[in-house]
Amino acid sequence: MGDLAFKAMSVEEYLRTEESSPVKREYVGGFVYPLHGATLSQAGTSKVHMRLSLNFVCALDTAALRSECRLHRAGMRLKIVSRSSFSYPDIMVVCGPDNGEAYLETEPCLLVEVLSKGTARGGSTLTSAAPIRGATSCGSSARSRAAAASLCRAWTSR
Repeated sequence: MGDLAFKAMSVEEYLRTEESSPVKREYVGGFVYPLHGATLSQAGTSKVHMRLSLNFVCALDTAALRSECRLHRAGMRLKIVSRSSFSYPDIMVVCGPDNGEAYLETEPCLLVEVLSKGTARGGSTLTSAAPIRGATSCGSSARSRAAAASLCRAWTSR
C-alpha cells in the first residue's frame, strides 16, 4: 500500500475515489495522503485517543442537539474551501442550515483534533496548517451564533 502516500490528483478524482478507497485519505494542495499512514489503514486509533474523543462527544452531544447543531466524530469529511483541501477532524460541530451534502461539511464552528505524537509534529492537515478561515464563524445568522454560544457554555460548565 505504499503507493497511497503523496499521490497527486485532482479534486474531482479525489472525490470520485474517496468513498471506495480502502484507506481514508486527506486532500491537500493537489496531493492525497493516507489518514493513518499507508500501513495502518483506518485502524490507527489508540484507546487513549478514542476515550478522549468520546469524552468530547459526550460533553457536546446534548448541547448540540438542543441547539440543532450537527455533531460529527471522525468519519465526516470537512471541505476547507479556502484551501481546496479535505480532512477528517476527530470532532466537528456544524450549526446552521445543512449544506445538502451527504458526506461532507463546509462551515464548522468547532473542530477538535486529539493530538498524538504524530499529529502534534504536523502529521495532520488540521494541526500542521494555518488556522482555517470560517471555522470559528458558525454561520452568519443570529441563530447559528446563539447555537455556538450555547455549545461553548455547555463545554465550559463541565
